[in-house]
Amino acid sequence: MSSVFLLRRAAKTLETSRASLLADGRWKLAGSSERATDCMAALRNSDAQYLACDLRLADGHVRRLLQQLRRLPQAPKVLLLSSCAHDTMLFDTLADGAHGYMVECERGSSLPQALSQLQAGQALMSPELARQTLHSMGLSRISLERAQALSAAQDLSPAIGPAFEPEQAFNELTRAEQHLLSLIALGRLPGEVAQLWRLASEDVGRRISAIYGKLHRWQSARNLDLALA
Repeated sequence: MSSVFLLRRAAKTLETSRASLLADGRWKLAGSSERATDCMAALRNSDAQYLACDLRLADGHVRRLLQQLRRLPQAPKVLLLSSCAHDTMLFDTLADGAHGYMVECERGSSLPQALSQLQAGQALMSPELARQTLHSMGLSRISLERAQALSAAQDLSPAIGPAFEPEQAFNELTRAEQHLLSLIALGRLPGEVAQLWRLASEDVGRRISAIYGKLHRWQSARNLDLALA
């Protein structure tokens, strides 16, 4: 049974989340807190594999918490809980190291289900997040006609920016991932992408999760460059 630590900014939402996990039966509660400062002390002494936390915390920015988590020997994977998919902090926090998110107000949203998807290596991404990812990494959006082609799903050549030169190829992101981001940015749902590319929906979710991992490394490299400048 996997363990999860809950960090919610209000006692009511904390209790609701705790109840949903216990009722689901697939998750062990490793601890809970309403404050990020208390959370770090508790996480050091817990076996939490996952951290479900509010995007906006009562005592500070979740991005600072992510920096502290990187110092732990075994940092938990982070699921962000947001009331809005268009929160201006969401992209930056995902880029800084969070592994996925859940919008609580959306129909059918469930904390146990979102954690199970994260456990299976899958993630979601909204059109706005896809557009921000492309923009942040200096990548152009591929046309719908090209991105939805069956061959686009298997193109493992490096992604390229709008003013391509050979030495500027983005070795981390592939063209297939650039095509996927373009489809999502154009409003295609993961299930629709799966149909276009003849993949399982779970495979699309895993590809999105892999993009987040590459975004983390891209952002870390950018932060290092800024620190050395």
